[in-house]
Amino acid sequence: RFSIKHPNSNISLIGTSAGGCIALALALKINKENKKPLHSLVLYSPLTDLSESYKNINEITDKVIPKTCKKGCRKVILGKYKKKDMYASPLLHVGNNLPKTLIAVDNNETLFTDSYVLYNKCLENNITSKLILYKNTYHAFQTLANKTKETNELLEITNEFIKG
Repeated sequence: RFSIKHPNSNISLIGTSAGGCIALALALKINKENKKPLHSLVLYSPLTDLSESYKNINEITDKVIPKTCKKGCRKVILGKYKKKDMYASPLLHVGNNLPKTLIAVDNNETLFTDSYVLYNKCLENNITSKLILYKNTYHAFQTLANKTKETNELLEITNEFIKG
């Protein structure tokens, strides 16, 4: 509705963790149904695949979200949806249907594989995308606003990405 009332606006979605799942699914839905596509999508440590269709790529040392978390999240988040539904596992529905996308994640966190596979799907589908990998942070560290060097840096990168 906003884009209809404000046709000259550039709309971006941002989501962290499970909010990344919501933002990604919403971006897919908007770009499928709306005449005006989103300007950009920013995902911080996103949960993108509750079906666990992809095996973990790396050793996970995440102290915030354990490896087993997805199974617990699946029960809470799925509700009426099946695990491969677009709203539960939007990663499985990515084609060339996304706006430019920025993804930031730590390389040892539980949701690294979700981010890495999404980034590669974006590349395969010629979606302008950027993956920022951090080391020695933790799941959803990005929500600390300007409390750390990494979050300050990421806020600047995000701002430039959305503007550009």
